[in-house]
Amino acid sequence: MMRIATVFLVAMVFGQLTKKKDSTNENMLIETEEQVVRCDTSIVPTKAVDTRDMYQLALGHLKEYEGFRSEVYIDVDGSKTLGYGHHLLPGEDFVTISEKQATNLLIRDLNLRIQHVESTYSLTGNQALALGLFAFNAGTGNLKKAVDNGLLGDINRLLQYCHYRVKINGKRVMKTSKKLLERRQFEVALYKSSIPSKHDNVDVEVSFKN
Repeated sequence: MMRIATVFLVAMVFGQLTKKKDSTNENMLIETEEQVVRCDTSIVPTKAVDTRDMYQLALGHLKEYEGFRSEVYIDVDGSKTLGYGHHLLPGEDFVTISEKQATNLLIRDLNLRIQHVESTYSLTGNQALALGLFAFNAGTGNLKKAVDNGLLGDINRLLQYCHYRVKINGKRVMKTSKKLLERRQFEVALYKSSIPSKHDNVDVEVSFKN
């Protein structure tokens, strides 16, 4: 079963990396279980790739879905953002950033989420990596809500969180998102994989100074 999950995970992400990035803004929302819109969870893997570096695979997946922006822009939550979805922290004064610097920031941001998952929920390896990816996308607060709704008892519940809201004619309407579903499927497959991740061995080599 573990081997099937691993092959599924690798096949899925390599198939996704060939797709053109959709520019649609999809702001992740977490609701109580009663409010969740259940999504179609079917997907057919098209290619098996043999690899043991799940962290690098996850990093590439994250890059694909976040997209690279070399200049500061205002994210949907109003925060200044650049690189691969990095929200500027107090004291950071980036105006532009190189792809290599952005990658290092992404590694730092992802590792912080993984460490949060490890310390808060006593998870390690690919399970911590999977929920670290979810926290990067949805936030640690929304991860807590998901855990409170029984996520750790049934990781497939993660597939529920693939919807967002938009305003149509002044009303907020809930919609399901294919991109968010793909991210959740990747995280579930990673969580179930028996191949260990290697985030502790990933070093940041480039200065973050602008």
